[in-house]
Amino acid sequence: MSGSPPDKKIPVLVYYHGGGFVIETAFSPTYHNYLNSLVAAAGVVAVSVDYRRAPEHPLPAAYDDSWAALRWVASRPTEEAWLAERGDLGRVFLAGDSAGANIVHHMALRAAEDGLGGGDTEIRGLLLVHPFFCGAEPLESESGDPKAREWVERLWAFVRPGTTGLDDPWIDPLTEGAPSLAALPCRRVLVTVAEKDMLRKKGREYR
Repeated sequence: MSGSPPDKKIPVLVYYHGGGFVIETAFSPTYHNYLNSLVAAAGVVAVSVDYRRAPEHPLPAAYDDSWAALRWVASRPTEEAWLAERGDLGRVFLAGDSAGANIVHHMALRAAEDGLGGGDTEIRGLLLVHPFFCGAEPLESESGDPKAREWVERLWAFVRPGTTGLDDPWIDPLTEGAPSLAALPCRRVLVTVAEKDMLRKKGREYR
């Protein structure tokens, strides 16, 4: 939090890690080190969310845990002075990569529908990094590697038993019957995609 006056409240970043809902945790060096550097550079308070993972805890366990964490942030927990004293809950941002970006999307929609119960808590923006979105119809970026698409189908069925497939709104936010993106509770959304990510076109379509 360099450069931030000690008496000034600063934005709160709630971060959801990636890993296909199967690997990584909030304590993995990749995420712990990254969040430390991000906090220092951006001048924010970060809450790095840990959630249960498949196969021991198939979806929707990760979504349920992620929602509980977001509601906890909005509750202004008095036992966490660093958050209660420094965090400006009128400026909350949700961010995540891969599976974490998928979670960000669904947490934002749920916050819009159910409310956060935190009074003046407000989600100001979303950051989706290489989001784990796919769909039933093959995308242009997927055509060169059918085995990769098969891998995504198998992974999704593994983490969400009983799914209808890649037309499931939990993995395809643009499928028929999925909530409209107009319901997102913020005006700013940043989506980044990787050049060689087979799912990049679905990320680009997210708008």
